[in-house]
Amino acid sequence: MKKLFKVMSLLMVFVSLFTLASCGGNDDTTVKIGSAGPLSGSVSIYGQAVKKGVELAIEEINKAGGVNVNGTMKQIELVDFINDEADAKKASAALTTLMEQDVDLVIGAVTSGATEGLIGEAIKQGVPVI
Repeated sequence: MKKLFKVMSLLMVFVSLFTLASCGGNDDTTVKIGSAGPLSGSVSIYGQAVKKGVELAIEEINKAGGVNVNGTMKQIELVDFINDEADAKKASAALTTLMEQDVDLVIGAVTSGATEGLIGEAIKQGVPVI
């Protein structure tokens, strides 16, 4: 089970970074990632597992030298992982908070209902969401 979450998280990070690279990225040396998921409540096990998996994937990618974005090697930084309690309105608010923190892309929300809550705002903000 632990390997499954690691593989899923690595996949999400790579797909996210591909999306960022195709959008041009930023001029910094860091790719800033934010996420939202249930860290408390009845489905918190999902959010906690994804958070740990994303952190592990970022650690491994950075140890290997980072990721190549348009010819520039960049480190990945998890700026914030916000507890949305699997709630659509809280996930939407989480996205707004992440955008205020200048994230380049968002992983999550973890649950489908919460994702529905933040996707409209993500489209308005022009931020990739995986």
